[in-house]
Amino acid sequence: MLKRFILLFLINEVNGIWNISNEGAEIWSSLANEIAARSGQQTHRLKPLPSYQLNLKAARPAYSVLAPEKGFKIPSLNNALERFFKEQEVLV
Repeated sequence: MLKRFILLFLINEVNGIWNISNEGAEIWSSLANEIAARSGQQTHRLKPLPSYQLNLKAARPAYSVLAPEKGFKIPSLNNALERFFKEQEVLV
């Protein structure tokens, strides 16, 4: 899906900064759990931490979600993960 948008941008010589994001909002710990579960890994060992406990050099906002002001949304992250894992089954 993303490849199509990039190709359209190149063909139409689109300029500027654009945001192409999945529909909905997701937190990193949920994403990690979903990927672990879909790949057959144990999820009970994953422990979510607030970003302030990670000792990062730059401060992170408590809540930040990409919202396309100049852009558009593509199918949900769950849909993307579903397609990815189906493709992986074909490769094995």
